[in-house]
Amino acid sequence: MKLLLTGAFSYTPEQIKELKELAGEVIYIKDESAKIDSDVSDIDIVVCNGLFLYNPIEQFKRLKFIQLTSAGLDRIPLDYIKAAGIKVENAKGVYGIPVAEWIILMILQLFKKSRAFIRQQSDHEWIKHYDLFELSGKTAIIIGFGSIGRETAKRLKAFDVYVIGVDVALPTDEAHTTAHIKPADELYTYDRLDYVLGRADILILTLPLTDETRRMINGERLSRLKSSCILINASRGGLIDERALVEALEGKRLGGAALDVFENEPIGRESPLWDMENVIITPHNSFVSDKNAGRLYSLIVSNIKNFISEYNRQRVYSYCIVTTMSSSVNNWIKPFLPLYYRNGFDVTVVCGMTNEYRQELIKEYPYVNAISVPMPRGINIAGSLKAIFLLYKVFRKGKYHMVQYSTPNASFYAAVASFLARIPIRLYCQWGMVFVTMKGIRRLIFQTIERLVCLLSTHVQPDSRGNLNYCRRRGFYSKEKSCLIWNGSAKGVDLNRFDIKKKEIYRRETRSRYGIGEDCIVIGYVGRLGAEKGCAELFEAFRRIEGQYPKLKLLFVGPFEKEGTIDPGLLDWFYKNSRIIKTGWVPDVERYMAAMDIFILPSYREGFGMSVAEAQAMGVPVIVTDIPGPVNAMAANVTGLTVPVKDAKAIADAVEKLVEDERKRKEFGKAGHEFVKSHFDARVFAGKLIKNRIKLVKGCYENKDIDYRERKLCRRKHKSMA
Repeated sequence: MKLLLTGAFSYTPEQIKELKELAGEVIYIKDESAKIDSDVSDIDIVVCNGLFLYNPIEQFKRLKFIQLTSAGLDRIPLDYIKAAGIKVENAKGVYGIPVAEWIILMILQLFKKSRAFIRQQSDHEWIKHYDLFELSGKTAIIIGFGSIGRETAKRLKAFDVYVIGVDVALPTDEAHTTAHIKPADELYTYDRLDYVLGRADILILTLPLTDETRRMINGERLSRLKSSCILINASRGGLIDERALVEALEGKRLGGAALDVFENEPIGRESPLWDMENVIITPHNSFVSDKNAGRLYSLIVSNIKNFISEYNRQRVYSYCIVTTMSSSVNNWIKPFLPLYYRNGFDVTVVCGMTNEYRQELIKEYPYVNAISVPMPRGINIAGSLKAIFLLYKVFRKGKYHMVQYSTPNASFYAAVASFLARIPIRLYCQWGMVFVTMKGIRRLIFQTIERLVCLLSTHVQPDSRGNLNYCRRRGFYSKEKSCLIWNGSAKGVDLNRFDIKKKEIYRRETRSRYGIGEDCIVIGYVGRLGAEKGCAELFEAFRRIEGQYPKLKLLFVGPFEKEGTIDPGLLDWFYKNSRIIKTGWVPDVERYMAAMDIFILPSYREGFGMSVAEAQAMGVPVIVTDIPGPVNAMAANVTGLTVPVKDAKAIADAVEKLVEDERKRKEFGKAGHEFVKSHFDARVFAGKLIKNRIKLVKGCYENKDIDYRERKLCRRKHKSMA
């Protein structure tokens, strides 16, 4: 494995040598804040503190494990790490003893007024003080009952202090409940904090900083404390509302404070906290100890050893993903390749790809195997038989645990070939059904093909609940054989890309580029030009109402692929109409969606309707045809309106309704953003997808959908890998 170390820890040459023997290859970067110019896509393990504050973690495509040199987790992108399945360990237990000793020191200094006596000694003054406190019998509340909190509690118990622990969850391990000295007399979760705050003589903060805990100690909570209570913060400055703390101390509503951390470090010289008699300030120093380096290095070595050992014990599951064209790989497969790799999948991608594309794919994802198999589109008997034969050879040679296929042609070829090759798990990602817009014998042929693909597959996963229900009701597959990943879609919506906070910037830029005034109302469409996408009805609807609204524009974003399916006269009108802005294909649709006031998808068929979800993510109200897929990507009459298929008048009426009601547009837009955030966040989707894939391969022995010969094959493969 490849290990990256940073200057967050000072390694000796002997330690570097030991880690190299352990991991295989070691790279050292001294300054974490410097931009990394070298290629880090093949790094497996990183030991650091704040490296990802300055260098995007997305560069580390193969990253599997992060060992932090700090106890806090607030300096790493946790959402990304969780979605990507990267394991993280902090410096748990390393700093518990020195921080706990510092906390005891601060309590005693405040209770015994050490600051006054030190000043008197410096001034050669002999003045007795009688307002000193005794620690025995006091009540301490420790918020954050991890290793530091427990070490603190253990020392407080020696002073006969009554300890109340507060943490995110009640402990279940024996260390909390059966230690020689019981760490806490009472334990509560965060939601009970306000019920116990008033009992504190000492309030101690040793919890991590998260979005939920930021400014947890605010003015309202400070007002709940006794006026004699002292506050000790050894964790993160952002836990406290600093202004409220200053006001409480100045108003003598708090007995004192010892602060090792601040929201902005170093604390400004103008802060009134410096000059307060009952405040002790230390420069984020509480963790320092002569024994830290030894403890931390031992932890680093131990955790890396454990990770490598665990990783080597993991079964590597061979996983082949088949699709017709390389564009589908770019859109739907690439986002998950690093996630598959980190979770023990050996991935092979098969599609009709050029040699140049294959080389680029391997360069971008060095852990992926790429195989080109030409797959004809449409009806081509000779080409189809050849594609099935070539895929059969690939599957037999690869001995895959699982083959996944999507897109119409690739699904048919791969379903037949993987069945003949006796692949244990044959996963059909049903992202749309072409037959639903067909008629007559053509519909019968393609519907039969769809049923055959479903029959030959061991598992089917459509990308919308509408298509799932449609196929279950019509007997394409059973409930046991099929499922939906979370709320549907093929990959979820990337809310970092479709960032509503950038909407106004994108809106101004796009409208300025195309000369669209701010007083114009823009209805928008994203997709290719073609009859089955409902373009004819969209054009007819716009032609109906453009005369009523001189400021109305149509922003058409997408390639002109199937012009022959549109009436020539209507197509000519489309090209000549100056109020229809035609952009062609664009790589950054989020910028164009931001310029829209209403988004329309008038399609005849869709697997899901990703563009609908993406438009809503940008806060745009939507109008969609009431077909499975698009209606599952929105909430009717909450985030937008639905209209019948092939009904230009209904589209025109819906547009007119929203054009006339600005308040409704804003309501739909706001609700749409919240709907997508709670139903289609790509990070959440990715986590649920990988759990599903792991469940499929790990359960292949017992799966009742797999016959005896397939289970035997699966067992034989696992045995050979053990």
